[in-house]
Amino acid sequence: PVVGTRYMCLDCAGCDLCGECYGREDKRGHHLAHSFRVFRYCWQSDPAFCGDLVPQAPLSRGDASKRVLHLQYVLIERGVMNGTDISLRAGFFGEKTVEAVKNFQRLNGLEEAVTALGVYDSITRASLLRACNSSDVAMASGRSANLFGV
Repeated sequence: PVVGTRYMCLDCAGCDLCGECYGREDKRGHHLAHSFRVFRYCWQSDPAFCGDLVPQAPLSRGDASKRVLHLQYVLIERGVMNGTDISLRAGFFGEKTVEAVKNFQRLNGLEEAVTALGVYDSITRASLLRACNSSDVAMASGRSANLFGV
C-alpha cells in the first residue's frame, strides 16, 4: 500500500508510487517522462473530492468515509479537535467528531442556526469554509497544524 503522499501516474492505469519511490532517480523503473498527479491526503483520491477546502455536507454520527476523514483533518487544523482523537478510528464520525463539530458550532455562534449540534450541515460547512479562507495567509506564513498531536 502507498503510505503518505501518493503519486498517481497519468499515463499508466493503476500505477501509484509513494513519496520514497517517486523521489528515487529511477522511479522504480517507471517511465521518467510520464506525468503524475499528487495526492497529499487520501480523501483527495476519492471521486467525490472536488478540490474543496472543506468536505461537502451533510455528515453525521455513524458516517464512515474519506469525507469524514477530510472533515476531521480540517477540524484538527482549526484547533477544535485533537489528532489523537482519530488515531484509532480515522474517517469514522464518532463521539469525538460529534464533540469537535459541536465545539466549532458553539465557537462560531451557530447553536440556533444549525440542523442539530454535532451534525455537519450546510450552515456548519459554510462557516468552516469562511474560517479556512480567512486563515489561509496565517497558515501559509508559518503556522502549521500538528495533525496527530505528536
